Amino acid sequence: MKSILAFGDSLMWGFIPGTRDRYPHESRWPNVLQKGLGENYAIYQNALNARTTVHDNPFRDHRNGLKSLPMLLEVHAPLDLVILALGTNDFHRHYNLAPFDVARGMRRLVHMVKSHQAEPMMPRPKVLIISPPKIVPTEDEYFGALFGNTHEIFHELGPLYQKIAEEEDIYFFDAGNEVSASPIDGVHLTKSDTIQLGKALINPISKILTV
Repeated sequence: MKSILAFGDSLMWGFIPGTRDRYPHESRWPNVLQKGLGENYAIYQNALNARTTVHDNPFRDHRNGLKSLPMLLEVHAPLDLVILALGTNDFHRHYNLAPFDVARGMRRLVHMVKSHQAEPMMPRPKVLIISPPKIVPTEDEYFGALFGNTHEIFHELGPLYQKIAEEEDIYFFDAGNEVSASPIDGVHLTKSDTIQLGKALINPISKILTV
């Protein structure tokens, strides 16, 4: 059986735009992916709303991905693949980060996975980084204020993530080529797009784990 850690934020958690509710279990994209891959794959998903790559949130505790990832690598070891699906929340206005800085955070997570070894004889997992769906303009008061004009620069992130994948000899998937955020809040996915993202990942991940 192939073991996969899916490490992400509210897009993985299944946050319903316009609410603070969650999509049902079968509609969240890691579970759609799990169903598509079949019983020979186990996906351990760890999704947290407002999680960042490497930054402490002054308003919400325990959101720094770099601090929680090492423990999860050991909890679920041995792993064949780690999926890193983060970056959107690094664009909160209070962080004041450019896409280049967000990509630097992702690279640190990649280095964490590549260098971490749960036990001396365990092989290290492969790594897939996912560039998030593009943020779009919204009239939602809260998310509009939280992300500001991020939608004007968000498109720069995908190419930066792709460059990291090439330089680090890991795998890359651009979710922005498959789905886009809902204008209801400008950030989160509709149910149909959440399902579509899970389906779109089935074939690439199957190929990664058969190489």
